[in-house]
Amino acid sequence: MSVHWNGEKELRFLKMLCEREDARRGGTGMAGMKGRVGIRPSVRHEHLKELTVGLKLGRGVQVELFETIYKEPSSAKNLEETIGEMLDGIEEIDSERDRLLDQVSELRSHLSRRLAQERRRGAHITGSVGLGRLELNEVRDAAPVVSLHYLHDDLRMRHREFIADCAGDIDGWLTDIRDDLLFYSFTLEILKAGGSIGQIHPVLVHALQNRGFPVTETIRSRFEDMEPSWDIGRPDGESLVVYWHRGVMTGTFRLADGIRFQKDRVTISKEAQTLPKSTTGKDLGKVLGIPGLEGKGVTVDEVDSYSEGNQTVWLNADAIPFDEDGKLMA
Repeated sequence: MSVHWNGEKELRFLKMLCEREDARRGGTGMAGMKGRVGIRPSVRHEHLKELTVGLKLGRGVQVELFETIYKEPSSAKNLEETIGEMLDGIEEIDSERDRLLDQVSELRSHLSRRLAQERRRGAHITGSVGLGRLELNEVRDAAPVVSLHYLHDDLRMRHREFIADCAGDIDGWLTDIRDDLLFYSFTLEILKAGGSIGQIHPVLVHALQNRGFPVTETIRSRFEDMEPSWDIGRPDGESLVVYWHRGVMTGTFRLADGIRFQKDRVTISKEAQTLPKSTTGKDLGKVLGIPGLEGKGVTVDEVDSYSEGNQTVWLNADAIPFDEDGKLMA
């Protein structure tokens, strides 16, 4: 028999089942950890929702256990079984509570010291250590989770998490991201000193203008969107993909017949034309015969030989700063 209810009634029923089963077991630690029962939509599946229990383990450490259940009405028996499994997980957490708290405390202290060191170098980074969210089948593998907020290649703070079993895991992660993080942090500080918040490759600006895009509005909308890339191509189907690379808004698109721009270089088909190495240092617009690109400060840095019918030409270009409204500042 299915139980029919609204969300509030369902939540009250689930809380009652938890309290009843917890009392029957003689206490699972749920009351001592101030367990809070909740329901929320599943972030992964539209036809599911999540039964959650938030627990306070002490020392400022919290964890949320969750299990997915169907949105459609469930039988009381099925809900009782799910509650029983949830309380099994709570007992498991309670039995490991001291060990987990000691691990988190140790890693918090280490992370605090390491982040202070990175910030003294100029890095834009913050972080914390906790236990996060655990699906019931993950409870036995519960371990501290390090959450870092740091500057990425789009010159905005983004969030990353990883499991840390020891201080060495934190050290390894910070070492891996340090060079890029410092580069992006210094780049942002230079831009902010000039009143800007980002920068765009001049070849992308040319492409936007050439295709009739409103440059200011396009830059602003792309900067506000946290997606890593966007194809903003024309209605005729020609692609113009915009993304970030090394702190610069850039893209991939056709620059002219047989000539394609990508990130910081152009690829030229043999049928289009051939650039000799003597073009190094010259204006890209002039050597390619693209008048709208002349005088934009884009020059040839290096000319590669042909490979598989294409020639790669590496470019030198000063990115153009833009303000919070997307207006170019050059």
